[in-house]
Amino acid sequence: MGLKADDSFLHFVTMGAVATQHAMQRLTALGFEPVVLERGSTSNKIWETKVKRLRLADVVCVKTGVRFEIRAKSDLQVKMSDSPSNPERKWDAPLRADDLIAFVPCDSTPAGIVVRGPPSFFRTGDLKASEARSKLGAPKSSQEGAERDRTWPSTIPKKSGTVLSVDSKRIVTTQESGRKQTYPLKGRTAYVRPGDNFTAGVTFLAGVVPQLADITSFTKQQWDPLVDLGSPNPVDRYVAAKAIPFRNGALKVRRHALDVALQQETEARTRLELASSAARLGSQLGRDVLLNAVWKPEPGALAYLAMEAVLILAEIHDSWAADTLEDIAKSPRFSESEIRQAAIWGLGRTGHKAYDRIVQFISDSEDAVVIHAIATFGVDTPAGPIQELVSLLVADPSDRIRASASEALRCIGSQTVADALEAAASSGSSWIPATLGRLTSAVLEGITDTALLAAAAPVRMLAEETNWLMSRATSTEYQFLLKQDR
Repeated sequence: MGLKADDSFLHFVTMGAVATQHAMQRLTALGFEPVVLERGSTSNKIWETKVKRLRLADVVCVKTGVRFEIRAKSDLQVKMSDSPSNPERKWDAPLRADDLIAFVPCDSTPAGIVVRGPPSFFRTGDLKASEARSKLGAPKSSQEGAERDRTWPSTIPKKSGTVLSVDSKRIVTTQESGRKQTYPLKGRTAYVRPGDNFTAGVTFLAGVVPQLADITSFTKQQWDPLVDLGSPNPVDRYVAAKAIPFRNGALKVRRHALDVALQQETEARTRLELASSAARLGSQLGRDVLLNAVWKPEPGALAYLAMEAVLILAEIHDSWAADTLEDIAKSPRFSESEIRQAAIWGLGRTGHKAYDRIVQFISDSEDAVVIHAIATFGVDTPAGPIQELVSLLVADPSDRIRASASEALRCIGSQTVADALEAAASSGSSWIPATLGRLTSAVLEGITDTALLAAAAPVRMLAEETNWLMSRATSTEYQFLLKQDR
């Protein structure tokens, strides 16, 4: 597993994932058909293996071809990361003039990241046209070419209210309290009109960017991704490949077009995405390219493409893909490799939900494999795998395996788990009440064995739900404090 815990980094990754999910829901409601373009943009799973993908936007609408960059902002601003001296890392590198950038206001709460208001959309071309009026911050590190924040000045209210009037010099508003508030424009463009309501920390009242995007007008665009398969730009070909499985049209025509493009493609990452989409549509060629990326990489192939292929296999919900992931996870060839962990993760709750295939890895000799197997069980795990875990809990001679099975059952945490534990109470295993005591009170309400509940009561005193020191946020800070012992 290798990757050290970094709560701050995870926090920002989670915020980005939540914002992207919210933006996609909003886009769908507006009539777009969004799919994830940048793999992982809706997930906060952090892998040590760095897959160097093409510079991509986060989302593409498969109907219109519009690409969307999603930016989560706790402090709402029109702000982008920029590396002015590196063309590949400039703020607009993955975007075209008519692509859109969404700024999503978010808050951190004890319950997690929440979106506090709808996204605001800006056209990339409008940001580009006003780039001279933006402000470039200090480098984020001492490295040459380090990223910097580029900010387009804007006006965001601190209190909610209603717009009373707008002229060339000011926006006059009344706050919810009844107090009047005037916002000088100072050369900025007003984005609101008299009568508009606005929300604190959510609404852009004005800014140096010429306008907010008229988002609904973009839903009228038409796009044929099959045409873009012939583009000289590998990013355009990648985006087209990603979209084609989600488009209507004759299956054979789309599959044939992908196969032809796949045979001609020279850019390795685009080729893998072409293979992904072709395989989704039943192409044997696409399937072979994906499998070879894992099992038979070409001489000089980019090492991380095997990891990317495993992540792709988690998205293809066909039995052959699940079989392959299981084979990878069991293969000694990938011993001590993160690829095994990724394969197991792909079999679990965010991928195939093939929980019956995961139980075997609870007994694995590699800690990182076991941890991933435990964490990838979902609340929807059916009775069969749950019963297998309970059997390990009761009968396996290894304390390590019993502890792993107990934690897996706690992670599932369903009524089915509670019922299975109650049914196994006659075994006399102390692991039964120890596991039951860490389930939620809502689940425990279904237990009728009062003696079993009494046996589980001491464990309840140390459960996350009942002991404030065991809550995730507190325990993390507490354990960090305990390390400061010198």
